[in-house]
Amino acid sequence: MTKPEDIKVDNILLTHAHIDHILDAEPIARSNNAPIVAMVELAMYMGGKGLKTIDMNLGGTVDLGYAKQP
Repeated sequence: MTKPEDIKVDNILLTHAHIDHILDAEPIARSNNAPIVAMVELAMYMGGKGLKTIDMNLGGTVDLGYAKQP
């Protein structure tokens, strides 16, 4: 079984805060120094854990350079 710390990413996109979506996000983000891209409230929660975040909101755009979320 792959450990979260062994997964390599540039960014993490969280669509919502259900535990099955966010449980491994913290160790993956920490081991990669990767920002978490999420709605403002979830980004604030993850930022409170000391993680880098990029917040977004309905109707906005996030451009990660290689991907653009309208």
